[in-house]
Amino acid sequence: MSRLIIGMILGGLGLAASSAVADNPYLEPLKPKTFTAEAVVLPVREIGTMTLREKRTLAVEIQVQLEDFLPRNMEPTLLINGVPVEGGTRVVRVEDRVTTLGFMVEQPQLLTEGAVLSVRMEDVPGTQAKVPGELRQVNIKGLSTDLIKERDLPSLAEWLQQRK
Repeated sequence: MSRLIIGMILGGLGLAASSAVADNPYLEPLKPKTFTAEAVVLPVREIGTMTLREKRTLAVEIQVQLEDFLPRNMEPTLLINGVPVEGGTRVVRVEDRVTTLGFMVEQPQLLTEGAVLSVRMEDVPGTQAKVPGELRQVNIKGLSTDLIKERDLPSLAEWLQQRK
């Protein structure tokens, strides 16, 4: 009899826990809508006497639009073909129920033709969702030729061919 009661209690707790998970919007997959990509210039970066980036360099910011995004203590992560991007993340804009997040990609080898993008919250793997579309290098907006010359930077095509 006591085993039956214990089983009923544990079963009830399991039902309550699964119901709580289903009702918690922080545990649901993110809802990406679309993305854009644009070349940007990263400035020299120094902290005190330590130099983290000696000279200006090129990077690509991928901006992902997420519907009904709920901010939390942890930043979302962009994955390119399953590999997490280790650059910075920022909120670009918020319009109605759509939040645009910018992910800085400093490694050109990640930006392969036809790459699949997905986003997730690191603390909850179940939040991962694929971003519609595939990365096409021709769709990455490059810098102006004047800016490239002025800042002594490689073109986007040259930068994408680099393999670190």
